[in-house]
Amino acid sequence: MNTAHFENEVLHLSELMLPPLQSSTLNAEGLKALGPDNKGNGKTGRPKKEDSEKAPKTIKNEEAK
Repeated sequence: MNTAHFENEVLHLSELMLPPLQSSTLNAEGLKALGPDNKGNGKTGRPKKEDSEKAPKTIKNEEAK
């Protein structure tokens, strides 16, 4: 217990040594908040394409929503 207290409260190792974030350990809201760079920018996924870059089928699918 003393070692855990020293590492966490005195050295703050729990703040410095974080395990890598994985999608299997986060819920959907947690992933959205992190974003693709895991820095909390809230942006998820790749950037949206302009309509001129989209396939005709994609445009039809979006209009059907």
